[in-house]
Amino acid sequence: MNATRAALLGDLEGYLDRYPREWELLKPLGARITDHHHGGSASCGLCPVIRTAACVVSEGRRVLHFWHSHTCRWSIKQDAVASGDQCMLHAAYRGLMRTAAIENLTHDPVHTLPLLIEVSRAGVQPIYTYYYLFRTLQETACCGALNSSEVAWLPLADVGNERLRHRLWEATAPVQAADEGAYG
Repeated sequence: MNATRAALLGDLEGYLDRYPREWELLKPLGARITDHHHGGSASCGLCPVIRTAACVVSEGRRVLHFWHSHTCRWSIKQDAVASGDQCMLHAAYRGLMRTAAIENLTHDPVHTLPLLIEVSRAGVQPIYTYYYLFRTLQETACCGALNSSEVAWLPLADVGNERLRHRLWEATAPVQAADEGAYG
C-alpha cells in the first residue's frame, strides 16, 4: 500500500457515499487500510493490492484501450500505485501518461472520486482497482514504446466490464439544455 492512508480512505468513503450498496463488498478493503499499520508493501500479505485505471473517453464517447498480450483482448490499462503517489487520481494519471501521452487530457472536477472500485482476485489475494474518468477532445495518443496496433479507441459500448460501462455512459452523457424541455 503506497498511497497515503488518508487518500485511500477518502476515495473509498466518498465512493461508498455515492454507491452504498457496495459497502459489503468493499468492507474488507476499508478494514485492511485502517487496521494494517506498518505502511508496507503488498508483498507482506496483509496490505491490500491496489491498482488504478484511467478511463479516457473522447468527445465521441470512445474509450482508450490497450492490447493485453497475455489475455489476447483489449482492456483499459491498469497500473500499480507508486510510492510517490499521494492521491489515487494522480496515480491513475501518472500510470496513463507513463504509457500514453494524450493531448488535451482533462479531468472533470465533478468526478474526482472513482467511477468504480472493482474487486478481482489473484489466487486468494484480493485486488482492488480504482477506475477514474478522464476526458479528451481528440482520439490520439503518442504511446512511446507501444506501436499503433497496441492502442485503440473503442466505442463505449465495447467496454467489457458492465458496471464500468454503465457508469462511464452516465458520466459522459450529453447534458440536455434546460430550455429544450423533455421533448427537445
